[in-house]
Amino acid sequence: MNKEPQDWHVPAGGVALGNPGSPFPEPAHAPEVIVCWALFGRSRSRFWAAIAMLLSAVSLAKSKSKTILVKMVSLAGTGFSFNTKRSRLREKLTLLHYDPIVNKKVLFTEQKKIRSL
Repeated sequence: MNKEPQDWHVPAGGVALGNPGSPFPEPAHAPEVIVCWALFGRSRSRFWAAIAMLLSAVSLAKSKSKTILVKMVSLAGTGFSFNTKRSRLREKLTLLHYDPIVNKKVLFTEQKKIRSL
């Protein structure tokens, strides 16, 4: 008599129970997981491999950085500039900063984005 081993027993109440002869106790799963398990031909290794692949694809998705590096140029016309970082969500930056060529604080404006950080 050639009989397949049964991994899942579903009683009339609809709650899945693990195989009593299995060395690994089965946790109580949601019905969707049980259906998914049945789709993989009762192969636990293929099921968990598919779940791991799904989770790793979600966590490895690239996301935009929150800060960017920008070039600030002096409005005094000296050509002096420096780099600073700002939030990607903020508007263009303007600030007072020391310009060593004219030896005083002058207004600097953001000229261009250099790179994402």
